Amino acid sequence: MATTTSVGSTSVVELGLKILFVVVPATCAWVIKLEVMNAQQDLEIQQVKAEMQESKLQEKDITDIKIQIGMLQVKQDALSAKIDKLYSVLIEGGGSR
Repeated sequence: MATTTSVGSTSVVELGLKILFVVVPATCAWVIKLEVMNAQQDLEIQQVKAEMQESKLQEKDITDIKIQIGMLQVKQDALSAKIDKLYSVLIEGGGSR
């Protein structure tokens, strides 16, 4: 009977090894796939962050330009008022001579 037990335990060990030969490579392949996916996601996150930073810089530039345009509009309005005043003085001054 001792031989039956050793044969049974040997087949269990062989079955265990066969299962390990199937499971271990599949698990390794799965882990490698996860690592590659994580690396790709990290790259995509870095690209999005860089694009977001560039977008913020462009937004700041646009805001600065809008402020400058506003200041120029105020100066243009002041110059237009002065030109209108000079024009009216010239017209009135030219008519009274």
